[in-house]
Amino acid sequence: MALLPGTHTAQKFKPEKYKKAILYFGHGGGFAGAETTYALMENGRLYSKKSLTAKTFTSLIKLEKNQSAQIFNNYFFLGIPEMQLEDPGNIYKFVEYTRKQNRHRLVWGGQSPVPTNLVLFYSNLIGLLPKP
Repeated sequence: MALLPGTHTAQKFKPEKYKKAILYFGHGGGFAGAETTYALMENGRLYSKKSLTAKTFTSLIKLEKNQSAQIFNNYFFLGIPEMQLEDPGNIYKFVEYTRKQNRHRLVWGGQSPVPTNLVLFYSNLIGLLPKP
């Protein structure tokens, strides 16, 4: 199908169909309870979804393969899989790693101290997002 100049179709993503690792990250909470989720695939594709307005993920950008690989390596190098943190508070942030049936989710925003490595990793993930 040819697209007319000035038109495009957003690429949609269904996580349950992806077979490799996915890093989810984002934030949520507050009065409306909305959550913004980003999904970084091992192949470098980065998607987003807003819980109150979207049912599927929409493509944002595609990272270089080595940049994506470095992020996934950092997840392990920084010791994040060994961390346990489930303290969302009213406004929260999260990082979740999934691969096949395995899932590891960290949520913070409450009163618990947040490991420095997790804060650094999350900041690096947020830094990947396209500037508005």
